[in-house]
Amino acid sequence: MYKVTQLIGSSDQRLGSRDERAAVVSAIDGIVAYAETQRSDGLGLELEDVPYSGSLEFWFEELNACLAFADHQSVQQALWRSDPGLEPPLITTAHVVLGSPEQEPVTEGLKGIFVFRRRADLEIPEFQTHWREPHGPIAARTPHTSRYVQCHVLPSCYAQSTPTYDGITELYWDTLDDAGRAMASDSMTVEQSADAQNFVADGSVGMFIVASNRLV
Repeated sequence: MYKVTQLIGSSDQRLGSRDERAAVVSAIDGIVAYAETQRSDGLGLELEDVPYSGSLEFWFEELNACLAFADHQSVQQALWRSDPGLEPPLITTAHVVLGSPEQEPVTEGLKGIFVFRRRADLEIPEFQTHWREPHGPIAARTPHTSRYVQCHVLPSCYAQSTPTYDGITELYWDTLDDAGRAMASDSMTVEQSADAQNFVADGSVGMFIVASNRLV
């Protein structure tokens, strides 16, 4: 599954009403699902203060449809306002590590969005392989977590420009209490933190908790 994520700084960067945005997205060739997230009260669980209030998330089965949408500036301009400093959308492949791949996309509920950059000395394939293989099974052991998805930026994107982030991790929880227990667990604070040093740039990780709602 391919996914385009536009991180937004404030809710008023969304243009039009929910119904108007849903109508625009419904007309996109190859769209499978569209969801909007809004930052939730994370009870101080965020790893770093990040300048985002939520995201617009688009899923595609076919790569060509995903890339066509990512290049379609007129459609994007009908959905969100590109204020100065707003990063371009991240074009990724979604890998379900914990949970059923057949259920992807999961577009409702509570999740943590973790954004980060790779270590500067790692090439893209090396970074993505380590994230998916040694690190994935470690993170999949996070307690009180119902789903874990890795969103890897497409390697082809690096030929055009350097993405703001090299990847997005999504952890799904049933409640904020579950999120707190997961974030405080040894799995996250000890095991994952130790392995992250092998592929994640120091100080690059930001995280915020969102509630997600599907529009298409």
